[in-house]
Parts: sequence; C-alpha cells; structure tokens
Amino acid sequence: MNAKSSPSHAVPDELSLKRSFYVRLLFILIGSIFFAEVVAMSLIYELPPLPYQYITLIDAGTMTILIFPVLYFLSFRPLILHIEKRQKAEKAVKEERQRFNDILETLPGYLVLLTADYHVTFANRFFRERFGESYGQRCYEYLFGRSQPCEICETYKVLNTLKPGRWEWTGPDGRNYDVYDYPFTDTDGSTLILEMGIDITHQKLAEAESREMALFPALNPDAVLQVDIAGRVRKSNPAAVQLGLDIGTQLTEVIPELCELDLPACIATGVTQQIEWETHLGERILLWKVRGVPELGLAFLYSKDITIRRHAERAVHQLSRIVEQTEDTVVVTNCEGVIEYVNPAFERLTGYPKEEALGKTPRVLKSDIHDIEFYRDMWNTILTGEVFQSEIANRKKNGELYYEVKTIAPLRDAQGKITHFLATGKDITEHKLDEEKLLKAYDELELRVQNRTEELRIANSELEDEINVRKRAEAETQRYMEELKHFNNAMVGRELRMIELKKEVNELCESLEQPPRYSLDFEKE
Repeated sequence: MNAKSSPSHAVPDELSLKRSFYVRLLFILIGSIFFAEVVAMSLIYELPPLPYQYITLIDAGTMTILIFPVLYFLSFRPLILHIEKRQKAEKAVKEERQRFNDILETLPGYLVLLTADYHVTFANRFFRERFGESYGQRCYEYLFGRSQPCEICETYKVLNTLKPGRWEWTGPDGRNYDVYDYPFTDTDGSTLILEMGIDITHQKLAEAESREMALFPALNPDAVLQVDIAGRVRKSNPAAVQLGLDIGTQLTEVIPELCELDLPACIATGVTQQIEWETHLGERILLWKVRGVPELGLAFLYSKDITIRRHAERAVHQLSRIVEQTEDTVVVTNCEGVIEYVNPAFERLTGYPKEEALGKTPRVLKSDIHDIEFYRDMWNTILTGEVFQSEIANRKKNGELYYEVKTIAPLRDAQGKITHFLATGKDITEHKLDEEKLLKAYDELELRVQNRTEELRIANSELEDEINVRKRAEAETQRYMEELKHFNNAMVGRELRMIELKKEVNELCESLEQPPRYSLDFEKE
C-alpha cells in the first residue's frame, strides 16, 4: 500500500450520484407497489374475463396512486431523510478527515502509521520528503535496506508493553529525532503504532555548544582540550597550555601515544575512548579521556592526574609479584577463615592447587598434633587484632607432615574493622628434620658418653686400686729407702770414723818417727 493518502471526490459528483439514486429508488418503489396490486387484484377476482382484467389494471393503478403518497410519507420519506442525514455526516467526516490530513501534511515533524508486520499504512509529507515513499515495502526494507527486522527496535517495543514510548533516533539522513510511539487498536481489531518524530538536530547542536562552553572553566586544575578531526587543538584551558598544548598545536606532536587513537571514528560515533600518557620526565602520569561530538565534528579531551594511583598500583603489582615469587607460603582468608587467595608457594608445599584450596578453610591442613588450646589461643590472638606467630605442624594433601613458622596478621578496612587475615609461612621441615637428627645424635652421644663414663669410672676405679697398690708399694719402698739411707748413713759414719782413727794412727806413727801405717788415698785403696 502506498504511504501517501488518496484525495477525496469532488462535491458536484456526489450530488449527481445522490439524484440518480433517488430516481432509481422512486421507480423501483412505484413498480413494486404496482406489481403487488396487480397480483393482489388477480387473486381477489380469480382471473376474471378479459374485460375485467382491464378493470383490475385500472383498480391497481388507482390503488397505487392513492397508496403511494401514504407509503411515501409514512415509510419512504423517513428512510430517505435518514439516508440524506447519514450522507451529510459521511461528507462532514470526509471533510474533517481531509482537514486532518492537511494538518498532518503540514506538521513540522514526521508522522507514520505502522502495522504489526512492519508496513507503513500512512506517512505524512515530512516523512516522505525525508525518507521517500514506501511503495508497499516494510519499514526496515526501504529505510535501512535490510532483509530482516532490526535486532533492537524501540518502536515495536510498545506492542509488547501496550504503553506509549519515547526515545531518540538518528535517521538514515543523519539527523536526530525525538520519537514518540503510541500503540492503539484499529476498528478491525488490529494493533497499529502511531509514531511521531520531531527533528531535534539543531537542539542537540545547541546543547552540545552549551556543554562545550561549560567544558572550559579557566580554574580547572586538569587539562581540557577541544580538537578537530585532524587532531589540531582548537581550544585549551590554562592547565593544558602548561603541558604545551596551546591552540593550533598538533596533538600527536606533544602526546605521541595518541597516534594509536582513531580520532575520526571517535568523532563519528561519539564513543568515549581513553589513553594513558606519561610525561617525558616521568614526573606525572595523565589519563586522557577522548569523547567525540558528532554534531560538532569535534572531540573533547579531559585529563586526570593518576600519578599517585598509578604509583600505588605499581607498588601493589610489585608486591603481588613478590608474593607470587616468594618461597614462603601466603594465604588470605576472610574473617570466617575461608581461603580467598593462595600463592604458588602454597600450592607447591601443600599439594593443593589454587582452584581446590579456594573456598575451603585451613582446617584441611590440620595434623592433629596440636591440641585445642593451641588453636583457641591462635584465634583469640588474631581476633583481638594482634599478630600470632608460632611453629605449626600441618599435613600435605598426600598426608605427609610438614612444619612452618606461621605468622598470622589481621587486615582492617578504612573503618578499622577486621575483614581478612593474612597468613605467611616459612617451611622449616628440613630444619626440623635436621633438628630431630641432631637431637637423636645428641641422645646417642649422651648414651655413649654415659657408657664411656661408666667405663672410665670402672677403669678409674681399677686405676685407683692400682694407684693404691702402687702407693703402698712406694710407701714400702720409701720405708726401705729410709732404712737403707739410715744404714748407709751408719756405714758412712763408720767409714768416717775409721778414717779418723787411721789419721790418728798415722799421726801417732809420725810422732814415733815411723812411716804411716795407713794410706789415706781412697781411690788407690
């Protein structure tokens, strides 16, 4: 069906049709009455002879002439008046519809009637001039050249809700329309959509210009730029000028990273993009958001100093790398003790992969070596906000025992409430095993020392006995030596006395002038 409405017939044609209709009706009525009278008279007179037939015809004609005025005024005239009244009402409706169509044709916006099967049953002049005639095609066929309905059609959503809808639409002509959709039921029971669209392109441009004026506060501490499709700065605030982005500057000369940005596409689509730029000295890190304004054919760039945030992120990333690469186990649980994070060292040590450990509690590692008091003391310590540190024995997934120096510290939020616990563990299993070996060796050594000591005690006892025997022998020897010495002294005294006597004899011989009787040469003697 053509979208354009057909014109109404001329008034003189309608009057002539009415006259011909009344004339035909009159002749039909007269003929019907005459025929009825003839039949009635024939039945009454039971087919009289020929002279009487003429009399019947005369009577029927007379009766027709007499009865017709009565029937006309009693029956036919009210019917004719009703028909005339109805025809006048139809004429008034047609004239009103024509006036309404004329008003619709002169509306400054488009107005269309759409069926449930996407056909356009009516379109005003504004719509036809902007988008052309439909020629029986569906709306998606002649407006967008599609073979299927649009995936998301705001217009036909009102068929589901049966409530009026409003939305903004960018038509095939590239202009913006404020669209109103009204669902209603036609006289035949079918559902139609009355859609009205108002061109708001100039309004959008005015709004964009108003936004543009609001985008350049002189005291804005962040840089704000307006650039054209070629990437040349058209406007810049003082903060942007300090970065070397003055009016007329080519954007990519100052910020080479923006070469990666598809500025024409950004302006054409109005999509917001962002890019990070670090100043050449690395003093500041700026995040640039680029928003295209298709109505103006321009783009606006807004900077935000994220230096502190980025440094913090780098520190967190570095800390994360340290946590991921450290040989100590790291476990983060919520305040109920449910594991939310484990590092690779935990996986390697315990044998539990991260996917299996998450959502569980550290009780899966329990070795049953520590008593309940140990764990009660641990929870009391960390729940009061203090750090718990102790050696702890746990079991791996394969049941093997291992030892850790465990440190558990509470983590608090900005309000000081404990939200998580951070547990780190240093594997001391080898140290523990070495310590056990050392203790075992110490025990063995102590046993050996005890055995040796006992042996030495016995040997010492035996030695003491030998010493006592020797001491007794030495004492005996000493006594003998004393006696020998005494005897020797006695012998020496006797010899000395003999020498003295010999000297006296020799002296006596000398006094008698005799030769010495005894020689005093002890060596010769």
